[in-house]
Amino acid sequence: METKNKKTTKHGVEIQFSTINPLEMWKKLGLEQQVDSNVLDPQEFDDDESKRAYEVFKKDFSGEELLGQGFATIPSEKGSIFIWALLKAESKRAPNPKLSSKKFLFKDKLFKGICKKAENCRGIVFSEKDFEDVILYLEAKRLIKTSVDGIRTTQHFADLFHKSYDAWLVF
Repeated sequence: METKNKKTTKHGVEIQFSTINPLEMWKKLGLEQQVDSNVLDPQEFDDDESKRAYEVFKKDFSGEELLGQGFATIPSEKGSIFIWALLKAESKRAPNPKLSSKKFLFKDKLFKGICKKAENCRGIVFSEKDFEDVILYLEAKRLIKTSVDGIRTTQHFADLFHKSYDAWLVF
């Protein structure tokens, strides 16, 4: 099905925005936050309570390690919806139907679009804190640039998208 939605042009393979699954973009772009843990998991536990306690500890430890790097843990679905809404907003302002780092989007309109999409996708609640967390994370990765009122993707984002999907995005 994916090859059906891609077509070859003079500059390479293209993929239509409408064919992309909004909830898989974060993983597909390789933006999931990885936690390096040097602790080896025990193979056996004395009882179920010890096993549950260890699992809770490991989850808490992972979150603290990400916070220590300056980032909150961003759920894949929320990150995907942010990226999808960002691209959707770009497509509405596109004089030419290609992904570009020149389109400036207003944060308040983007946030409203994200909230609307999140609610439509499995009733996900997307807060202003989630919005800021994703912005900080993507800005640190040099995939977006922000100003007081606006946001835009960078050429690094276009390159990442092209490499991840092995195609050029067309709106």
